[in-house]
Amino acid sequence: MNSSLSSTPSKPVVRIGFPFASHPRIFKNHLGKWIGIHVDVWQLYAQSIGAVVEFAYPDFQHFGPDDPEVDGRFVSGVLGLMQNDSIDAAMGDYTLQQGRMSNFQYTPQYDYQPMNLIRRERVITASYFDRIGDFIASFGGFSVVMTLNMLIIVASTIFLTYYTAALLSTTKTYGVRFCIVFNAFVCFTLYNATFAGNNLMTSLDAHKETLAETIYELSRLNATLIVRDISHLMGYANQFFFGTETPRNLSFTEVIARLCAADNAIYFDYLRDFVEFYNDDVGASVCTLTTVANDLNVEDKYTIGVNLGRASPIVNYFRADRIRKRKQLEFVILGLFNSEKFDNNWFPRYMGRPAIIPPVPPPKFAYFQFSLGYLSIFFSILAVGFALSVIALGAEIAWHMHQARISGKSLAVLGRRLTKRFFPVRSLK
Repeated sequence: MNSSLSSTPSKPVVRIGFPFASHPRIFKNHLGKWIGIHVDVWQLYAQSIGAVVEFAYPDFQHFGPDDPEVDGRFVSGVLGLMQNDSIDAAMGDYTLQQGRMSNFQYTPQYDYQPMNLIRRERVITASYFDRIGDFIASFGGFSVVMTLNMLIIVASTIFLTYYTAALLSTTKTYGVRFCIVFNAFVCFTLYNATFAGNNLMTSLDAHKETLAETIYELSRLNATLIVRDISHLMGYANQFFFGTETPRNLSFTEVIARLCAADNAIYFDYLRDFVEFYNDDVGASVCTLTTVANDLNVEDKYTIGVNLGRASPIVNYFRADRIRKRKQLEFVILGLFNSEKFDNNWFPRYMGRPAIIPPVPPPKFAYFQFSLGYLSIFFSILAVGFALSVIALGAEIAWHMHQARISGKSLAVLGRRLTKRFFPVRSLK
């Protein structure tokens, strides 16, 4: 089953095989055209070398994801198709590697991962307060609901704490603590619930604008492109997918040379522990390696737990956005993970969006570890609630002082009254 991405017969045809109709991030639209992130990036690559891309199902497409023999048959089948020139490259995913086929049932067919794209409009600001404002504004309509709920909660709690004469002083004292604790609990709960709900809505909205349109706009503007994980362009027909056996003796140097054939291409490899840029042309279709590992610092990395007992640094959204600014790029397209570095249960999350849906939920402390990056926002909201309580307390003290002046009582009497008001002494009978 083939689907040509171009009708120009004079251009060379590159045939790419992929195994299943439910391949992640590849699907047919209502016109019967193959679309998705892999298809779009391959199309961009084909345009850079003046070729046409066709996608074909291998003969073993009927194997299901739970077939215990599918891993071996897929690898051997793809190698055979490459050897007899039926296809030029294979499009895979780390979910296709041995022992990971079960991930297929957890990978949405129509999910081409909108978090893989960083746009100029999606800028993460450096200012702390701007970041808080952007974070709250990112909730959209939820931010209004959150704000109204918080104002109602704060107003009601302060009223019940300070301005209800029928309540005993001890009850009012504990009401101050209740105000602080309750608001902190509500802030944390709304933060998690709203953040998760907004992610679902954002994902659905992001699907309305396909990556094909974005890449087209990118190529039309002749903007510099950073592609992370070269296997997106080479269809995983390299050592990352096939291990040590490289099909048709396709060397890593040749892969880089093909990628660098595009005048506006920069390769950002995050499969290594350092960042590499292939951005200098030396002769025809050859790039030299520029290592910018020294640009990485502690602020550019965050740690995730892995079952190997060690921490793995990865470049996150903040780092990618700084690279985009420094290199004056229009877009940064981020790739997937190297399965040999990250276990299924430890997928890091970019801005709350899981990189890919894992087969089992990650441990709770992994999510808490991710949430630590936003604890500053949580404590800021908590500080606002505390400040409101302090203001209300100051207002009550000022009111008592005013009443004392009117009645002519001394400050000593007022001090004893306030002491009994806020620090009641219970008898030990």
